[in-house]
Amino acid sequence: MEWIKKRLPNQQETQAVFGFLVFAIFTWSIRGFLYKLPSFLLYYDIGEILGVFCYMMAFSLFESLVLMGILLFIAGISGEWLVKGFSHKSGLVILVVGIAMIYFQNSLSSKLPTLTGLAASAAFVLFILVVFEVLLLKFESLQTMFNNILERFSVFSYFYVPLGLIGFVGVIIRNVI
Repeated sequence: MEWIKKRLPNQQETQAVFGFLVFAIFTWSIRGFLYKLPSFLLYYDIGEILGVFCYMMAFSLFESLVLMGILLFIAGISGEWLVKGFSHKSGLVILVVGIAMIYFQNSLSSKLPTLTGLAASAAFVLFILVVFEVLLLKFESLQTMFNNILERFSVFSYFYVPLGLIGFVGVIIRNVI
């Protein structure tokens, strides 16, 4: 048991990263739902709209848990490198990759990406991650500020996780009845 504790980050850092992850995923899902809500109102009744919302919230919770599990798995196998500074390293990955995914989603609507374009985008995202990580490691005050901001996001998990559980219950009820 002690071996596992050494390989995983502490609870405070894990909770900060999970709060930021939950905030990013749930907020993006709710934004997408609200964007499509006017068209839903034209074609669906309120029960069907609530069903769609329940599916979105349940999937957001599932996605948050899976991504957090992946981050913890990577921290576990990477040894001390990711465990030390887990919150700022994982938070940085979530931030940069999230922005890249938003950009990628918006660019998909205009044209299909080529393989070289995808490789260039991935290299650019990796470059940005390395640059920001070097900045955070070089400037301790910047790293402390980033960690403090991440800790503030843990509050969102107290709202979004129950919303995801309610969505999960809604999905179960919708499929059983």
